[in-house]
Amino acid sequence: MTESPEEFDGKVPEERCGYTFPEDSVFEDDPGSVSQQGSCIRDPLSDSDRCAFHANPAETEHKLHQLRNTGPVGDSLDGAILQHHFADSVEFADISLLRDAALYHADLSGADLSDANLLRAHLSYANLSEAELSDADLSGGSPV
Repeated sequence: MTESPEEFDGKVPEERCGYTFPEDSVFEDDPGSVSQQGSCIRDPLSDSDRCAFHANPAETEHKLHQLRNTGPVGDSLDGAILQHHFADSVEFADISLLRDAALYHADLSGADLSDANLLRAHLSYANLSEAELSDADLSGGSPV
C-alpha cells in the first residue's frame, strides 16, 4: 500500500518511483503552466527504478502487465509514458494532471479527459474520437 505524501515530509524515499514534474525549470516561464511540482510515490517495477506509468517500455518487461493489474491511479499522471497500447489499461476519468505525458499513438477514443491538464502532452497520432475534452488544457502539446 502506498503511503500518503504527507508521511514523506516532501521528500520521496529512494524505494519509490520518484518521477518529478517538472523535471527541470522548462515550464516555469510558461504562463499556462501550473507552478505546482509533483513527485510520484508509486512503487517501482521489479526491473526498473520507475513505476509502471513512468518506466520506459524499452527498459522493462513488466510495464504492460502492471498497468493491466493496477486499480485507480489517483489524479496525476504527469510525465506518464503511455503511448500506443500502454494507454489501453488506464481509466482516465479521474485523472486531472497529464502534463508532459507521452500519449502518442494512444487509443484515447471515448476517454473522459474533461478538465484535465494536458500541458505539453505528446498527442501525435492519438485517437481522440469521441473523447470528452471539455475544459481540458491542451496548450503547448504536440499536434494531433
